[in-house]
Amino acid sequence: MGGKATTRDILHVSGKMGADTIDVFVNHWPSRREGATESAPKRATAARTNRNAVDKIMQNRPHAKAIVMGDLNDNPTDESIMTVLGAKGNANEVNQTAQLYNPWAAIYQRGEGTEAYKHQWNLFDQIIVSGAMINQGAGNLHYVKAEIFKPQLLVDHYKGHEGEPHRSFAGTRWINGYSDHFPVVVYLSH
Repeated sequence: MGGKATTRDILHVSGKMGADTIDVFVNHWPSRREGATESAPKRATAARTNRNAVDKIMQNRPHAKAIVMGDLNDNPTDESIMTVLGAKGNANEVNQTAQLYNPWAAIYQRGEGTEAYKHQWNLFDQIIVSGAMINQGAGNLHYVKAEIFKPQLLVDHYKGHEGEPHRSFAGTRWINGYSDHFPVVVYLSH
């Protein structure tokens, strides 16, 4: 996104889906390896950078259809997402211009997640949509629903890790898994 690099880059792709122009921002925000609190400013920087990019697009196209997605390394209720990025968890509070809707907030509040750390679920993997993509009628590209994709082949069945993602490694030992995160999906329709 330009400027001094303080974290990973954010990939911005703009293209057409049917008659609609859509802007997609792909992220992998800084990890919590050094501690959630200690690393929070880095994720806030990534969120601010992404928010500024979305705002710039919406200055030219107030009803822009945008998607912010990736491994954000924060939960939907964390400050970087709710406050800095400004992604609201209630679709009724999101207007059609300049605001973002995060469908993962309700899923996280139900106790679901995409990654487990010390047997606690986190929902770091999110796909957030702009207000222009919710409550649209037929013929317009719009958000329908979100879900965590976890078919049985991706689920761990080993004692102590039942129901968690079947990861590729246990420490440095290969255990023939797939990932330590479940994928997420949003459904869109015209």
